[in-house]
Amino acid sequence: MKATVTPGTRRWDPTGKLEQFGKGKNRVDAGYKDPNWKDVLGFRGPRDAEKPEGEWNRVEVICDGGNLTYLLNGVKVNELRDGSFTEGKILFQSEGAELFFRKIDLHPLRK
Repeated sequence: MKATVTPGTRRWDPTGKLEQFGKGKNRVDAGYKDPNWKDVLGFRGPRDAEKPEGEWNRVEVICDGGNLTYLLNGVKVNELRDGSFTEGKILFQSEGAELFFRKIDLHPLRK
């Protein structure tokens, strides 16, 4: 995973150095998350990939072997290379807030 490390946090950076993470707390914030993010209703950073409150976001997760790519509204916000998980359950996580889904589609990759 590529990350730029700042005091107290890691942020995904497509130009960052490749790092290996072990077990435990290895949180990496999505790319383009405002470094001055505040836990305030309606907070928006200048480069946020999320749509404003009330609009649906489109999340695409591409799992190709041990490689994962995350796109939010067409913007790559995170990726992982050479992971050990290549099959299993899908988990949807919310950071302490309600989570709603309008539609979930699963598609096999075309080789």
